[in-house]
Amino acid sequence: MKKSVREKLAEMTAIPDEILLDTFRMVMTGERDITVENFKGILEYSPNLIRLRVTGGRMAVEGAELEIKTVTDDEIQIGGRIRSVSLG
Repeated sequence: MKKSVREKLAEMTAIPDEILLDTFRMVMTGERDITVENFKGILEYSPNLIRLRVTGGRMAVEGAELEIKTVTDDEIQIGGRIRSVSLG
């Protein structure tokens, strides 16, 4: 498959892929914490489900006692008992 200019640039530089390719990055620490960088917005928020808009679609975090620990313009940290993370 032929690589795009952005993909080639990401390989050649120290700039993180998620910035150059306009995608999100998700880091999950155990079953209690998840951080999503470069997210686009919060679609739904309850103690059992948090749905986010991310580049290319949506992300759903399901669990119990879910809470938004921190949120900035492009990063969100979610805590609680995380059961599943799905993209769609």
